[in-house]
Amino acid sequence: VWPRLDAPTFANLSGEVTKFEANRSAVDLLRKLAEQGRAPDPEERSALNRFTGWGGLPKAFNPDQGDIPWKKRAEGLVAFLGNDYDSARASVNNAHYTSIDVIEGMWSAIERIGFTGGRILEPSAGSGYFLGAMPAEIAANSSITAVEIDSLSSRFLKTLYEPFGVRVINRGFEKASLPKDFFDLVISNVPFGNYPVPETRHVPFRDFLIHDYFFARALEVVRPGGIVAFITSAGTMDKCNTAVRSYLADRARLLGSIRLPLQAFQSIANTKVTTDIVFLQKLCAGISSNKDAWVDGATLPANEACLGNKRWEEMYANTWY
Repeated sequence: VWPRLDAPTFANLSGEVTKFEANRSAVDLLRKLAEQGRAPDPEERSALNRFTGWGGLPKAFNPDQGDIPWKKRAEGLVAFLGNDYDSARASVNNAHYTSIDVIEGMWSAIERIGFTGGRILEPSAGSGYFLGAMPAEIAANSSITAVEIDSLSSRFLKTLYEPFGVRVINRGFEKASLPKDFFDLVISNVPFGNYPVPETRHVPFRDFLIHDYFFARALEVVRPGGIVAFITSAGTMDKCNTAVRSYLADRARLLGSIRLPLQAFQSIANTKVTTDIVFLQKLCAGISSNKDAWVDGATLPANEACLGNKRWEEMYANTWY
């Protein structure tokens, strides 16, 4: 089992410039290890894990900006990344890596559900934070597949986890060749946005927005009774149109959903966004749907949705909440 990823790895990793320089240093080291054909030592492993992706650093890909220091960094990054530049730039919208305390909380929940190991899929793996923070007992009793669309991030995955038996697939989730009804657990922080994926199959969920698509595709490849645990946009649970939730509820039972604080991704991903952790169990004999509990939403009247002395106008929320 690989050395476990923990919070001290990310000490003093705050601010856009610090993260940019940590990313460059990690990429430099990754290339050095590849040239030397060797695995990282513990100190180098820590440096590789400080690669936080490009999602919180859009300035790094804007050479036309007025901020002169960032303009120079952006101009230099083109040559530095070389063939990886286009893939890295395309990842800016979605490569928001997950804070380690959130990941550890998810793994604690998975353990409380009763999962002790099996076939695990990470369908949007980045450089492997969910793998790194996996409890050692689960890792020792599991076969693991990690899917990542970005070429650079997938090389981090291969360097850090392939020597320990993790299968790494450098493709989009929609294009990865994966067996149906196979995995025991699918876990990730999925990409989210107001656009679909380039799904070429004639499946009912081909037009779902990307975060909702990940749920539907995960329910294809997880076995009956298996678990899907995703961080997703609040839109999955709260959108007024219930079609996506109806589709999912026909195939899975909601075990629980937790709305994260707005600042949950600020420290490591440099973004404020409303997100949920959603736990589903694929239906099988003996497991009933609880569709009525989470498909619909409700409008909370003004002055009834309150926290302390703060009050809001009318707001729509999932009936689960």
